[in-house]
Amino acid sequence: MLDVAWQITDLSFADGIRRMTNERGVDVILNSLAGESLLASWDLIAPYGRFIEIGKKDINANSDLPMRPFMRGATFVSLDVSRKIYDMPREVIGHTKKLLEMVKDGILQPAHPVHILSVSDIQKGMRMLQDGKLIGKVVFDLDQPHALVPNMLRTKPSFFFNEDKTYLIAGGTGELGLAIARWMVEERGCKNLLLLSLSGLKSEVAIRTVKELRQTGARIEAPPCDITKIDILRNILRKYAYDMPPIGGCIQGSMILRDTIFSNMTHDDWRTSTDPKTIGSWNLHTLLPHGLDFFVLLSSVAGVLGSGGQANYAAGNTYLDSLARYRVSRGQKAIAFNLGVMLENGFLASKSTLRERILANGVLSGVAPRQFFALLDKYCNPSLDVLPIDESQPMIGLASPAQILKRAPKYSPFPTLPFYQYIMYRAHKSAQAQVGEVDGSAKMRHAFLAAETLPEAGAIVAEAFRQRLLGSMPGSGESVVSGDTEALNKQIRSYGVDSLVAIELRGWFAKEFGVDVPIFDILGEGTLLSIGISAAAKSSLRVVADAPTE
Repeated sequence: MLDVAWQITDLSFADGIRRMTNERGVDVILNSLAGESLLASWDLIAPYGRFIEIGKKDINANSDLPMRPFMRGATFVSLDVSRKIYDMPREVIGHTKKLLEMVKDGILQPAHPVHILSVSDIQKGMRMLQDGKLIGKVVFDLDQPHALVPNMLRTKPSFFFNEDKTYLIAGGTGELGLAIARWMVEERGCKNLLLLSLSGLKSEVAIRTVKELRQTGARIEAPPCDITKIDILRNILRKYAYDMPPIGGCIQGSMILRDTIFSNMTHDDWRTSTDPKTIGSWNLHTLLPHGLDFFVLLSSVAGVLGSGGQANYAAGNTYLDSLARYRVSRGQKAIAFNLGVMLENGFLASKSTLRERILANGVLSGVAPRQFFALLDKYCNPSLDVLPIDESQPMIGLASPAQILKRAPKYSPFPTLPFYQYIMYRAHKSAQAQVGEVDGSAKMRHAFLAAETLPEAGAIVAEAFRQRLLGSMPGSGESVVSGDTEALNKQIRSYGVDSLVAIELRGWFAKEFGVDVPIFDILGEGTLLSIGISAAAKSSLRVVADAPTE
């Protein structure tokens, strides 16, 4: 129960709390304040008290913390829920179940007051959240068809490449490398590009593309270079260092395929495919300067999932993933894109039959150009900090569990792999829940139509409404009416219904019972039972059933 509330717009709250506690202080402080407000709160801690920090601003800034309160035996701990989910998932699941039970039992209530704003005032609402002085929640009312919403019609580039730096693309004269070069020059203003490949400018497409890019004023050099030979690579870098700006970033997209089953694979097959990704990538890592703006490795989901007939290719990509993790652990920029099937500008772009066969396994989804270049837009940005190790290997182009269940053929080996066991389990549970919800809805509607009196029908609606608020529907093994009169007489607002939820519930009433329940009724002082009886009386499904007989 709340006894006293203090304004935190200034530091005067500290003096008030000292007076109230006779200078003893507070035993437990749950803090999200920052700066001087945090220090003032920390100074209020009572002997052997606990200070629990749930904010991140001072932690991210590595701010100093006074030591004097520790003389009183105080404890200062930080709670980062997002980090704990990653480090201790089982413990978090247990805590979450307990919290949901407390919400269900009404022990925990939603935050109040609720500040309801028009969707037109979204900027104002965001500022309220940012200033750190808000008490309660901000809710945007979307049920306003004529509201004007500010909108940025065109996304501006987040950055442009530095004209005083040279950017290197290994595998730069291949189809994907040329597409990247065009994006860098035409979309992001790159003025100096070094495209490395075994053959150099040989294909008509490469010659034409480089010519077009040079016409924009950019300098494009495309010498033949075997990056697996460190002396050759070193000489190329030295040659162009004389009259080109220093290297500012690197994209490693080299790839040579020698597909065959592993039992038939020769040592030459293995080396030909893996060397560009292993030795070549290490040579780039070794010879290029420290402090690059980006170091992008074009890897593949094959490095994680494996790929039949491509053990060498999969191994090479696994190496790229490990190299990215190694670089970021050393404080250097790096990221490995675990790419799925590239729909355009890649090896499979012109091989439609093979592409469709791979997609038919149901596990992969295509990667569109806009998705790929959005990745480059994010991770080539020089303002981006060095990534944490666990964020240096994003997977792109992997189907969702629901898509895998729907599309994967029964003979597909992928869903049986250990990698998929958890997500497939979640997909099955989700599918079963959806079936249960459909069965529960049908049973509830049948009982509603069979009810002989209006109070009985209203009680059925009220119980279904209660189950809906709790996030479930009566299953085939449950009674449609709980018989819990006390639960049905609870006010709707005790479940924490806000205007956004009310809009959703209005649609639910219309779908399940054929009745339009005003949003203001849902947000009002009514109980579950009063709303249930009112809805049953107005339901189009029971017009005939409740009509008076002659």
